[in-house]
Amino acid sequence: CFVMGSAVCRKGDSGSSSRYRYPSGTLVLVAKYPVPGKSKTRLGKTIGYDQSAKFSRSTLIDLLERFGELDSLHKVLLFAPVEAKNDFYTLLAHHNLQDSWQLLPMSGGDNNLRSSDLGGRLRTALVDARKLAAERSANPTVCFIGSDCVDLSRKHVLDLLTLAENSTAKDRYRKLANSVVRNSTSGNGYQYQAAILPANDGGYVGLALGADVSPQVFEGVVWSSDRTCVSQLQALTRHGVCCHVGENFDDIDDFSDLRKLESRVSKMTQEEIKASKFSHTWSFLSSLKDLCESKSEDGAAAEVDEDGDTEI
Repeated sequence: CFVMGSAVCRKGDSGSSSRYRYPSGTLVLVAKYPVPGKSKTRLGKTIGYDQSAKFSRSTLIDLLERFGELDSLHKVLLFAPVEAKNDFYTLLAHHNLQDSWQLLPMSGGDNNLRSSDLGGRLRTALVDARKLAAERSANPTVCFIGSDCVDLSRKHVLDLLTLAENSTAKDRYRKLANSVVRNSTSGNGYQYQAAILPANDGGYVGLALGADVSPQVFEGVVWSSDRTCVSQLQALTRHGVCCHVGENFDDIDDFSDLRKLESRVSKMTQEEIKASKFSHTWSFLSSLKDLCESKSEDGAAAEVDEDGDTEI
């Protein structure tokens, strides 16, 4: 089953990691190394491929810094292509994040994030993440997020993990967490084993899976489609997984999306930008402010997405 519902986490996202010690689990950020001409190509047709790659890099750094503060979670950077390992390590080290994230190359398929084999690579990543958790005697709940949605907050990720922790996992790891984990049963009596955040373009930006969810739930999903989220929900249902469906998010795929993001971030105070880890994205948007104010959107929405970027 899948059930629409509201978030369960505490209000606010102050940027202080001390407020977000629980739940535990593994956060997997799926990312492709930003390269001009291969990153955000649809956006690059409007602002230039060098600029679109810089934008991808800026949002990726913000996400890595934002979620790097969640000390209760084991954080994995699932990257492609495999040859970019040194580049990713250098990126992490430059921002003092090398101790916050474990690098894990995509395996079980090619390096094309748009290919039909993406499900196989996510399945392998889920198995690997659970093995890493078992080695630490840690919570096996895993949350996948992409790098296309810079609006994701720490609160959103913790909501996903909270909802996906079924009763078996909670009882098993209650002593380990040394804290009372909130109940993930909805007001309607559903016991969630998964939680998903849809994207407005039909994909999804986050998916958390409880300890008992089969890795096979990625099989049969239609990737890089306006039916990806629905297809994933159908796959979960086929495996008997009850999934909480949260709020919708915008990906940044074209110039129209970029202008909307600039409008949202411009309403934030400098303190909010710093606390929410939007600094690198805001710096990039500020450098393109004149373009965002004057560039026409005509024709941008009709362009074909060739990115292979990391909305899941």
